[in-house]
Amino acid sequence: MKEVNDRSASIDLIHSNGEVYVKSKTVDQKGNIEIKAKKPDDFWFRIWGSISIISKDAFIAHFNRKDFVYFNNLDDKVIEGPTTDDNIGYITRVKCSFDDMMNILTGTVRIPYNRDTIAYSDDDTYYYLTLKSGKIRKYWIRKSDFTVEKYVYLNRKMQATLTFSFSNFMMNGNGQYAKKMEITKGTIYVKYTITDISFQQSSLSFNVEYPSKVRHIRW
Repeated sequence: MKEVNDRSASIDLIHSNGEVYVKSKTVDQKGNIEIKAKKPDDFWFRIWGSISIISKDAFIAHFNRKDFVYFNNLDDKVIEGPTTDDNIGYITRVKCSFDDMMNILTGTVRIPYNRDTIAYSDDDTYYYLTLKSGKIRKYWIRKSDFTVEKYVYLNRKMQATLTFSFSNFMMNGNGQYAKKMEITKGTIYVKYTITDISFQQSSLSFNVEYPSKVRHIRW
């Protein structure tokens, strides 16, 4: 885990652009996305285009581990509140943790560990690491470079309930950055495809700008 996390940490201060694709029972659309991220505590994104599950116009969100700010330009409203799995799910339409979204938006994976019970196996290509605590997580780690290609949340029957996949890697420093990230949860599928990426951008701004007369909501 230390090798995985050290390599992931070397890819930081990210500014990227690309496409986001959302498919569910009622939606099959794509839009544009801009991402900024500073590990381990800040990510920001702007989405615009035709994704009606979110908004037809641009919206912007900034999350840190404590709070978030979300501006919905379509409805002229700003929502502020605590960073929780539920609140992340409301905005991104996939309920998951702050660390999960940080992994997806940075194209890298950090494995959190807090006295979990560990199960380990391997084959010629992968190390398979399973962490068992309140939530069961299984990771697929490439032996060649300690890159995580996939991890899943499992229920007590060891069935996948939430899957995060990473592919189309490029080398940066000691780590590998995925330019394609996918989330699958039930009938919801979300894909992020990065077309332009810069690293070590020390002047990143995480401001969420909005007009002064918009409606404010506090959760």
